[in-house]
Amino acid sequence: MSNLIPESNSGQTVSKRSLIIALSVVLTLIVVGVGGYTIHSNNVKAEKEAIRAELALKAYQEELEAERIRNDVTWVPSGYTAWSDDKSVAYKWNNNAGSDCYDCSYWNLDVISKNGCYDGIYGELNIQNKSSGVVISYTNDSLNYLGPLQPGRLSFETYIDGSITGVLTELNCR
Repeated sequence: MSNLIPESNSGQTVSKRSLIIALSVVLTLIVVGVGGYTIHSNNVKAEKEAIRAELALKAYQEELEAERIRNDVTWVPSGYTAWSDDKSVAYKWNNNAGSDCYDCSYWNLDVISKNGCYDGIYGELNIQNKSSGVVISYTNDSLNYLGPLQPGRLSFETYIDGSITGVLTELNCR
């Protein structure tokens, strides 16, 4: 066992007490090093988590702002109604506008867009039996261009006889 105790350069043997102290110091340094690394690692993780939380909050705030903009109807002119699927488009029924069709039923819809419809605006109307509510046909119309806040008119016509009504089912910028 005596050969397990190291000798110093001067030939003196190191006492067990010194060896225990040295091992304690080494173990303490290891524990402190591991602890320091763990603390550093935890700090890095916390910083990354804080960055993720900050980015998530920013994305959430941007989504709220986008939703606010999508749902903004303050621009809608008096008498018009914002379209439920796209609040940047509004409409109103115009019963005073005539039609050049003979022996037909027709509906005129005045439309307007907050931002314009540069590739056109499209509308679709289901034609229903008034008494049963059953959809029996449809009609559609479009305009090739509609500038920002420029009013336009879509005209829907049908030659179906009987007691019918029209229900707007689609209205969108293209």
